[in-house]
Amino acid sequence: MVGERPRVSRSFVGKAVCLAFAWAFWGEVSAHPWSFAWHKSRRVKPFEKKSPFDDALTGEGERGAWKPPDVSAGGGPTLKLSQVPVHYLATFEDEEDCDSAEDDLDYATLGGRTVRVTAVDGDWTRDGGRKVYVQGVHPDVPREEVDSFLSAVGQLRGLRREDDVRFGEVRFRTPAVAFDVKMELDGSRMHGKVLRAELDCTTRSLTNVLFHGLNGMCGWQDLKDHIVDTLPDSHEVKWCRIHGGPRIARLNFAQRYMAEKALKLRGSVLKGGTSRIDVYWPYNREVAPGEVRVSGLDPTTYEDDLYQHFASCGTLEEADLYFLDLPPEFRESQQLRVS
Repeated sequence: MVGERPRVSRSFVGKAVCLAFAWAFWGEVSAHPWSFAWHKSRRVKPFEKKSPFDDALTGEGERGAWKPPDVSAGGGPTLKLSQVPVHYLATFEDEEDCDSAEDDLDYATLGGRTVRVTAVDGDWTRDGGRKVYVQGVHPDVPREEVDSFLSAVGQLRGLRREDDVRFGEVRFRTPAVAFDVKMELDGSRMHGKVLRAELDCTTRSLTNVLFHGLNGMCGWQDLKDHIVDTLPDSHEVKWCRIHGGPRIARLNFAQRYMAEKALKLRGSVLKGGTSRIDVYWPYNREVAPGEVRVSGLDPTTYEDDLYQHFASCGTLEEADLYFLDLPPEFRESQQLRVS
């Protein structure tokens, strides 16, 4: 009819509305809080709420965890913390001298540092005899000096120096519980050795506590029992694992899903081996997405055995035997000891 306004097709209006919503939700410049572009921009921004401990961490990314600087690329604070801590295990001719060593030499000075001297019962030694642990000795202190230090209380029958590389990782339900456990158990004694407790700074949640100074015969259940004795409720402990020790390997797979396949080989035996291996994630999840640790290896295990055993999991880019995974908090400095 003449003079009538032309009608707009309903299908055209519907298409226009759909395109407008699509641009609002999927457009690169969209600032709508429901849009995918808005959420994508949030993921690449530095995190705002780090943890209940304000200003405890700094960093960027989804996890936002602190990472030690790359010491191989020009130094950094951890370059001075590259030495492995050591302890001495002493055996006296008379076992009663073990108590005398603890009473007279604990908190004494050796090599310019205060050391801890503690006796350990035969239930927690490999040969069943009472011994004495000496912790806190700088690696540069000669063995003869430690021998002379202990001989002041009795005649020694044996003195062995060992790398102190075992540590425990315990996860708690809340950061508050983790902080309380760290304060309560730092400096406590467990099976003849003095523990050091530190909050794990490689996680943003601050619910993990690292324990160093474990007895060589201590397992994860022993560490958990020691913690539960301090906690009012045992359910606060969510997870516990022991890291470090002899015969450990680091495996680096090309993809994370390959590393997850490797975890399923926990309890298997390598070709020609006799002991069952344990496969687990490293304590520092920021090292690489495809890294795992393997412990319980036989002394005759070589890198080729690891490549062959884990070939079914995927591309294994690197395998290192006797890998040291000790946190920087527990390493020794290279600074010369005080004379």
